[in-house]
Amino acid sequence: THSSGFAMTKLFWLPIVALLAPLCSLAREPLELKTVSLTEFMQDNLPTPIALPVPVPNDYEPASTPDAPLGYSYWMRPKDAQKASRTGKLPSKNGYMYGKISLEVGYDKDSDIFIGAEDPGFLSQAKSTFTSLTMERCRFESYPVLLFTAEMPGSRNLVYAAYVATGIDTNPVYLAVRPPKNSRAIGDQIFRALKASLSACSAVSGAP
Repeated sequence: THSSGFAMTKLFWLPIVALLAPLCSLAREPLELKTVSLTEFMQDNLPTPIALPVPVPNDYEPASTPDAPLGYSYWMRPKDAQKASRTGKLPSKNGYMYGKISLEVGYDKDSDIFIGAEDPGFLSQAKSTFTSLTMERCRFESYPVLLFTAEMPGSRNLVYAAYVATGIDTNPVYLAVRPPKNSRAIGDQIFRALKASLSACSAVSGAP
């Protein structure tokens, strides 16, 4: 009968669909990523080695720019690094990542707070500064990590950033992702990969 033929056809395709589903899911990711340790990402600008895996696009390499402030580490495509070295302008359109030792935010071990990012004063200011702000506290081994994503009003530039306490000084490492063409899909992909290496993630209390 037609119904039995349909049922047989359905049974034939179900295992194939099940096999193809994860492949299709992988194919939707916009970029191929590789991982480097936070120590390698920061080009040895850390007070102590930290093995946190940092996902970076496959074609990104460490870059040195003549005007980069001391302690900054940039990663981008080699062609973009050459142009940035000549012009002094970062490749916002093609994307880049960078890290630095933060002087604006500090981690207080006693209160377990990233001061200047989690305290009530900052959270209140953030409500009027950013749109679509999300903040999460996580851990990598014994290191506290603060993740946040946001959108800048007006410019609509996307912000993907993380603070990682080093356990040595109060100044944490600051990591930032500038996705190519301000792509939310790429920024989200990189942050999903970063978060996959973290544990005990929860939303920051009081965040907008």
